[in-house]
Amino acid sequence: METLTPPKLSSGTPIDIDRHRSVTGIVGINGQWGVKLSRDEVISRASTYYQVPEDELRKKDLGFDCIYQTDPQLDDEAAISDEIEAAVTVGNEVIREREWAKPDVGGVIVTSGMPGINGKRKIPNYAREIADRIGLDPDIPTLNVFAACNSPAYGLAAAHEREEFQGKRILQVNVEGMTRYTNNPKRVDITSYRAFSNSVSITGYVSLVETEIHHHRHEIIPDENGVLAATMTYKDKTKPITDPKDIRQYWQVDSENNTEMIIMAEPPEGYDIWMDGMATFRFFGRKSGPFLLREMKAYMDAHPGKQLPPIFAHNPSLPVFDLFVGDLKRNEIPAPMPFLAKEDGNSSAATLGKVLHRGFDYHDGNVRDITEPGRSVIIFAYGAGGSQDFAELVFLDPNLYRDRLAA
Repeated sequence: METLTPPKLSSGTPIDIDRHRSVTGIVGINGQWGVKLSRDEVISRASTYYQVPEDELRKKDLGFDCIYQTDPQLDDEAAISDEIEAAVTVGNEVIREREWAKPDVGGVIVTSGMPGINGKRKIPNYAREIADRIGLDPDIPTLNVFAACNSPAYGLAAAHEREEFQGKRILQVNVEGMTRYTNNPKRVDITSYRAFSNSVSITGYVSLVETEIHHHRHEIIPDENGVLAATMTYKDKTKPITDPKDIRQYWQVDSENNTEMIIMAEPPEGYDIWMDGMATFRFFGRKSGPFLLREMKAYMDAHPGKQLPPIFAHNPSLPVFDLFVGDLKRNEIPAPMPFLAKEDGNSSAATLGKVLHRGFDYHDGNVRDITEPGRSVIIFAYGAGGSQDFAELVFLDPNLYRDRLAA
């Protein structure tokens, strides 16, 4: 982990970053900001707040070495300002490392689960706000995806499948400052308090020139029992569900502000986030587990005899993650799936980006670089509200596809 110079946001909040680069030059930078709490510190505080013995919490280890939490002394406006500044700071770092001129950036995609758009100064288009703060062309296309932990997978696919982003230099900004809620133990469950962590993960890539998306599947299985509920900071953009059996109503679009969003269950009164730990474990095990197995088997059928690429998946916690690893082993699907958010917690919509960037440094059993042209990785994510995505991300030799570069 690297400390930026200056090492703090303008509020005085510390920010740490880690940088990653693919063989073909794709840049991914992660930024973690807030009060850094070790596993022992989190357990000690959770034990005190929730009156649960520390030994019991250690037995229920979530798999994270530390988390970055918003300072409880900051008010909501200051916390949102930190979130935006972290995104702008890391975004500028990505542009600099890519050696792009700002006028060359052709699109911005922002993904978030609980975006900081609901303060005193409501932000109608988060991606436009961040793009403007970075200093990008005001006419470039933007997209907001507010779909909890699944947001970055859907955003990555959109960058390749939608004409307005194809062949362009893309900044994908996965940003999550939701610990402005989870730092208050009176308003969240104990698992959310222990697991969630502030982060922004930003990828600079050229859609269809450096990467392609294959075998994309998007699915929604609504969380009808509210086992993982959260405050929708974007609620004013949504419409009421009139027919709970109509799955299409759970994925809504605000065309005016280029925003797509999942409808999440409302938490109980007095809570900002509520997760029933065991019920959430069962929900993803019964819904997302079969989805992953089905799509992996379809992928294997389409590529008989091919060595399976690694799976870079959302890392909610080690127990849930291990559930999927066990599913793969029991079904004799020999695809490695590394747990790469260990060092700094579950950052909801920023987690998959962190995992993908750290995956640039991951090597398979043959010690070959997985980002060499022609190689690929599987992307798998899922989140509150019940949306989930699966896709193959293929790395290209950009010298062979320069004719796809948009003017």
